[in-house]
Amino acid sequence: MGRDDQNEMKVGTVNNGFDADEKSNETSFGIENSKSKKSGVQLDWKDLTVTGSENEQPKTILHSVSGCAKPGTLMAIMGSSGAGKSTLMNTLTRRNINGLTIEGKVEVSGVSLGEDISHISAYIQQNDVFIGALTVEEHLRFHARLKLSKKSIKFQTEKVLEVIRIMGLQKCAQTVIGTPGLSKTISGGEMKRLSIASEILVDPPIIFADEPTSGLDSYLASAVCQTLKDLARNGTTVLCTIHQPSSEIFDIFDTLLLLSMGRCVFLGPKNEAKKFFESTGNPCRENYNPADHYIWETSVLEGKEELSRNKILKIWDSFNASDWKKEVAAGQVESIKSDPMVTDVVDEAKANKANWFVSFYMLLWRALISQYRDKSTAGMKFGQNIGTAIIVGLVYLRIPWNANENPYDKTDVFNINGAIFSAVCSFSFAYLFLVVFSFPRMKVVLRREYYDGLYPLFIAFLTESAAGLPFLFAMPFLFLGIQYCMIGLFPSWSAFWAMYLTCIMIALSATGYGYMISALAPTIEAANAIAPPLMVPLLLFGGFFLQSDSVPPWFIWLKYISWFYYGAENLYVAQWREGGYCMEISNPIQGFFQKFARNGSATCPDGPTSFDDCCGIENSVFVEGSVVLEGFSYKEEYFWRNIGCLTCLAVGFRLVAYFILAFKFRAANR
Repeated sequence: MGRDDQNEMKVGTVNNGFDADEKSNETSFGIENSKSKKSGVQLDWKDLTVTGSENEQPKTILHSVSGCAKPGTLMAIMGSSGAGKSTLMNTLTRRNINGLTIEGKVEVSGVSLGEDISHISAYIQQNDVFIGALTVEEHLRFHARLKLSKKSIKFQTEKVLEVIRIMGLQKCAQTVIGTPGLSKTISGGEMKRLSIASEILVDPPIIFADEPTSGLDSYLASAVCQTLKDLARNGTTVLCTIHQPSSEIFDIFDTLLLLSMGRCVFLGPKNEAKKFFESTGNPCRENYNPADHYIWETSVLEGKEELSRNKILKIWDSFNASDWKKEVAAGQVESIKSDPMVTDVVDEAKANKANWFVSFYMLLWRALISQYRDKSTAGMKFGQNIGTAIIVGLVYLRIPWNANENPYDKTDVFNINGAIFSAVCSFSFAYLFLVVFSFPRMKVVLRREYYDGLYPLFIAFLTESAAGLPFLFAMPFLFLGIQYCMIGLFPSWSAFWAMYLTCIMIALSATGYGYMISALAPTIEAANAIAPPLMVPLLLFGGFFLQSDSVPPWFIWLKYISWFYYGAENLYVAQWREGGYCMEISNPIQGFFQKFARNGSATCPDGPTSFDDCCGIENSVFVEGSVVLEGFSYKEEYFWRNIGCLTCLAVGFRLVAYFILAFKFRAANR
């Protein structure tokens, strides 16, 4: 182990692949045994006692559980709900153990590895989690590139094709995986086989499988278990938790570990379990599924709790006094400090880990595919933005501004101000909810892959943000172009580019806030529930509903973290700093004072010589845009300050989101 020739896949080729979605006469698929098995490792757990808490009271979940899984065997870990199966699996794999106190040892060929056990094992979790926009082959290439980064591209490609052949995935290799509930997906059996394929790329000595048959029909469940059996025959140590298997599936396993009330009530060859239960006075009936019998006899029955517990304790005592328990103790490997074979595998796994550059490249490649390949998602993004722009434009539809033929009046000022702020709001909500809708799903993938050691979390988060930049630059241009033509904003390239830059920064800030909310929320539903109330305070302090210089002192901090405030101010400044509006006057005296109230600065854009035809309208006066800005306490000189503040918010929200994820994904929560 540890060398290139030892890392070649030795499990042969597929007898027959199959498509789970079409009927055939095939009943299973398998892996032909190689002529020589690979050298395997033994997994031992010694006197494991795991304590948690329930209602702030300590609760022992596992009671001094000991056992071993030998290379070349497929072990079934069974028990009723609450028996301790998941806790044992989590303890062995060093995952999801936050809040648990663990006593005892977990060793690989006598060596205690701690969290390094992830480098020598694969963990096939119950829920299949994928990036739905990738094809099956692309998903495997991504994993091969990160797990075998020190190998040649040719070696990685051959390994991917070999694993596809081994797992019978040829027919769906170029098929997009899909996202359940959102798009068409490959079948459940293909997803489960893809999960296994992702893990056996590096030919791990140990495989943990948590409920590998969950959600599958009997045919697919049998095929998946047979695949695990074939892997075990070639020297891999395979352990699976399984809930009430059929007699056909149960017959595939070699070894049975039966848990009840956190105690090991049997561990030994599967076929020996009948003899043990007969010796305890609980024989299995003829023509009855033995797996159902074992679970029934070791379950705490409702209404018979005390009687059931006493019965289980008697079975436990019988096992502790049996020869099977003695064989388990005798079969465990003596504890040692190190073993060259184990050390080589761990060291090679660490050496094959991708560097930052490869991780960044592959994660960016996947993120771009994820965000832009899915036509329904991309269509929703473009449709939402363009649709919003058209709707707002229709509501505030106006012939473009012209100083002499169709100048702004007071009504236009009111409407344009409303259009600008509604654009800020719709723009912000659209971009925020695009992130809130998608990133929580990605977060599940990131968590699993980060714990598997595929890449640094910071690189993953950075690429996820970077992949969205093309959209964040393109859509504001289209959005603003539509708004400009329909609403009749000030016809100046300088005003347009100032608004465009501001819209980009608003979009970056809103998406950053979306990342922060998504990082805080445990689920998509929770993220969508908390996003609106967390947005409303920032919206109120944008300057449209509350004059910005009249914000109460105790809420002033909200004003300065509101991109609505900075964005709205910049958009109003871009609109009104070069232009103004015409106001009709009722008599010359009013016009005289109106003209000189601003120290003689009330002049038309085209500089007319006559006060009466200032705006092309008799008895009117031109009012500079600065008057509009003063009504909101907005200042023209704050434009670049606001751009800087929006940049800080865009970066700051993302940094907060990253630190939240880093805290949630810390080693203690693994």
